Amino acid sequence: MRLPGTRPCTPPLAADDSTPLQVIGAFLLWVLRLVMDPGGTVRGFRAWVLSTPASPRPRAVAVTAAKVIAPRKPKAIASGPRDGTKTSRFLALVTEKYGPLDRFSLDRVSPVSSELAPEAGLDTAAARGALGKAVKAAQNGGPKLCPAS
Repeated sequence: MRLPGTRPCTPPLAADDSTPLQVIGAFLLWVLRLVMDPGGTVRGFRAWVLSTPASPRPRAVAVTAAKVIAPRKPKAIASGPRDGTKTSRFLALVTEKYGPLDRFSLDRVSPVSSELAPEAGLDTAAARGALGKAVKAAQNGGPKLCPAS
């Protein structure tokens, strides 16, 4: 607080001047940022340097057109197992031993899968899923998922 009729001891700072403490604080914060995120700090510093009016303008880069490759025709998706697969062999075994799948009971899917999957070389869980799907499709009158018996 100044007393009336006295002058300040130091000349007033201009609006854009910074005090030495502000400069030291900004420098320490920048060093902290450099320690915490070196890549981002260096990129930001580079962007700041390039944004100054004295920096050289970026050179134009020649862009070559990429070769256009036509998309391939999508493969047809077949419904049901393919001939000769473990799943088709398993379903053929089931129809041989237990008859057509449209008359097969859903509660027998698990025990039959556990019994016949090793004979076809198929995992029990995969056999259970395939047999359940085939039985449901056969009972709903869907496409025939198992080979002819």
